[in-house]
Amino acid sequence: MQIQQTLSRLDDLLHQCRLDEAETLLTQAVAQAQAEADTDSEKLLRNEQIGFYRDCGKFPAALETAAAARALFEQTGETDTISYATTLLNCANAYRAAGNYADAFAAYETVQSLYARLLPPDDGRVASLWNNLALLYQETEQWEQACTCLKQALELVQHDPDPTRTGISAANLAVSLLRLHRTAEALRYLQQAEKILIGKTPSDFHASAVYAGFGDAYYQLGEYVKAADAYEKALPEIELHFAFIDGEQHIYLKEEDVSTAIRTEEVGMAASAVGANPAVRAFLLGMQRDMAKKQDVLMDGRDIGTVVLPDATVKIFLTASPEARAARRWKEYQEKGVNTPYEEVLADVKQRDYQDTHRAAAPLKQAEDAVLLDTSELDFEQSLAAMKKIIAEKVKN
Repeated sequence: MQIQQTLSRLDDLLHQCRLDEAETLLTQAVAQAQAEADTDSEKLLRNEQIGFYRDCGKFPAALETAAAARALFEQTGETDTISYATTLLNCANAYRAAGNYADAFAAYETVQSLYARLLPPDDGRVASLWNNLALLYQETEQWEQACTCLKQALELVQHDPDPTRTGISAANLAVSLLRLHRTAEALRYLQQAEKILIGKTPSDFHASAVYAGFGDAYYQLGEYVKAADAYEKALPEIELHFAFIDGEQHIYLKEEDVSTAIRTEEVGMAASAVGANPAVRAFLLGMQRDMAKKQDVLMDGRDIGTVVLPDATVKIFLTASPEARAARRWKEYQEKGVNTPYEEVLADVKQRDYQDTHRAAAPLKQAEDAVLLDTSELDFEQSLAAMKKIIAEKVKN
């Protein structure tokens, strides 16, 4: 089969965001490769499928494809090759995105072993491994380990012909350092990233990330005027859009699907702090109201009923005790293999509550016409039933 022609066509469809056609193309190409017993082409296509499903948030399909890709290499006895390591790295990234952290760690460990034997230590693919492993450590809140990986990656990319890689690694390292409150060290790496990325890269996303990092650093130092200025510089580079895929809403930052990333605890804590900035809130306000004008929406947030949509048809002030919410989140972490102590999760919940209720811009409070629903003693199905009942009664009246 004409594999290169197929991959070129796939790139064109993805750049045009024609996702349904891209998925069909991949499915048909895999079927053709199987019919022709062309295992080499099938391996390449499976690799593309894994990344496609991962980026689209179709995690069951991504995991199923990852299993099929690994099985292909096992059947041909090629599990001790760079080609297999590359595919396994892609699989590991899919496991991470799907929240299968134990599988992700195991896959990254195998890739690391293969790279150590089959690649020179300064190969750029080793840096890619360190960067991806760092993301896993960040998602599981193992910040020291994330810093170690990113410093390894940074050392490898220092002499890369494309300086953008150095800037991205430096900016990402700063994120982990900020979580450890090593603010001065984080600022040094942010300054390094700024020199490389600001105005010298076609990706405005990277510039936005650097400015946001400066904002977080200055926020930690209590230099709130500088923090606000940095956050405002990040806003013009942000382009968000929404798409419904298989009945689920996906949020894209430029062309990147961030639907899963924005729901992590790390982002939740950052959103609480950054959301206190009036410029950030003003930026989002128009976008949220415009969405509600175009279609019926079910929108949640700490100031939706009081500020964003004060004339909403139905308002529910959904709450639960800090202990109940922390227990639910801790259980989710346990199911994903993240061993964060319950006490830490509870402290994070209480800290975020404090930030949200004490911020100057749109603090958390119940709207006068909102129905209070406390779910501390309710399970998911009971909570859903209670919300449906409230909605039905409001719409009826």
